[in-house]
Amino acid sequence: MRNNGNGLLMAFNILVITLWIAIGIWLFFYFQQPEYLTWKIGELGDYFGGGLGGIAVVGVTYTIWTQGRQLKDQDIQDTRATTLRIYELLKPEVENLAARIISRLRSNPEVKEPFDEMLEKFKGGDRTVFLRAMQKIDFSKVHEESQRDLELKETKELNKAVERFKSILTLLKKEIAGSSKEDGAFAYAMKQTEIYQTYSVCFDEPPN
Repeated sequence: MRNNGNGLLMAFNILVITLWIAIGIWLFFYFQQPEYLTWKIGELGDYFGGGLGGIAVVGVTYTIWTQGRQLKDQDIQDTRATTLRIYELLKPEVENLAARIISRLRSNPEVKEPFDEMLEKFKGGDRTVFLRAMQKIDFSKVHEESQRDLELKETKELNKAVERFKSILTLLKKEIAGSSKEDGAFAYAMKQTEIYQTYSVCFDEPPN
């Protein structure tokens, strides 16, 4: 679409220049001047030089504007690439933390599927099985229960895994928020990933 716009602008500029030259030729060489009107030396140069110079200024201005757009697009691409690198770097750790969290909550009635079966799926390539299981748990209740059993080793390990999960996803959330203003479609797509959806459902706001 942008290339089409550039082509149309180029064609428009060529048309304007052609018309300007054609009018100038007609005006100076074919137009029947009244007796009181005579062209002075230099007016021909002023006409063509001034007009074409003005058109050139418009062209330079458009070039500067186009370069600004290109730099802006490059910034968007750089931000997107950075966010994707962070996502790919953190994704395995988040998936492992989800497995650790569910392993500490395997006795929770909201965990419907046996842990060993989920672990088998996880090892078989279903890396989101524990994330999906987390989305079915009310972590506000889990937090309340953990506050009553802070001295238990199992509770300490659960709390530690939950805090690590939240801190990692908070970083990813900030990266996505940084790209949402200029690249809304990309930010929306990142919010649909399973790890972000799990964070939103369990610890943050409802997913968009």
